[in-house]
Amino acid sequence: ADTRATAIPVGPRLGAVLELAYRARRAVLLEGATGIGKSEIVRRVADSLGIRTVVFDLSLLEPPDLVGLPVIKDGRTEYAVPSVLPTEGAGILLLEELNRAERYIQQPALQLLSARRLHEYELPKDWICVATVNPETAEYHVTALDKALRARFLQVQVRADRASWLAWAQTANLHPGIVSLVQSHERAFDDVPPRTWAYAAGLLDALAVDDLGDDVLLRDALGLRSLPR
Repeated sequence: ADTRATAIPVGPRLGAVLELAYRARRAVLLEGATGIGKSEIVRRVADSLGIRTVVFDLSLLEPPDLVGLPVIKDGRTEYAVPSVLPTEGAGILLLEELNRAERYIQQPALQLLSARRLHEYELPKDWICVATVNPETAEYHVTALDKALRARFLQVQVRADRASWLAWAQTANLHPGIVSLVQSHERAFDDVPPRTWAYAAGLLDALAVDDLGDDVLLRDALGLRSLPR
């Protein structure tokens, strides 16, 4: 089903929901297409609240990276807490690519999300978990999440928002050519995600003066068949 009509745009509206979730100490599941700024908005909200962000890309982890290594203590097996897991203070633990991770990583991540515990480890009271997932469609190779597990989280469908992105792009001093291009095309994000536009802006900023006349370099770097006139 098309969830675009009910999806929250990645911008101030989503930021307000995340702030409320933090105050309620409620785990959040952000579901949306790749490259639309899900992780970035979490970082911005944490910064605005004056709290930390710790990020795990679950698709790149092995079990000890999250669960810890087993150790023998007083004749019993315990798990040493990985040093990157927070033990004090306040913040948001961001678990990226939850439904693209292997099952052996997904299961402990879900336990951390739902129970705030993982073996001997307990998430400090002033931290919450936020997980990002991609839609369960043919466009993405993902592992479907159990509906019963989903019910334990605040589930938020999100989408790219051109107006919010443009406001951010101007404050972030993105290349004016990219900002102008996105401003001029209402459907700029239909096939090209915001992250790609930001990458293109970075490439343009890195061009030397002599590069500006090299059409071949520009086409190759930006992945264009021809340059806009």
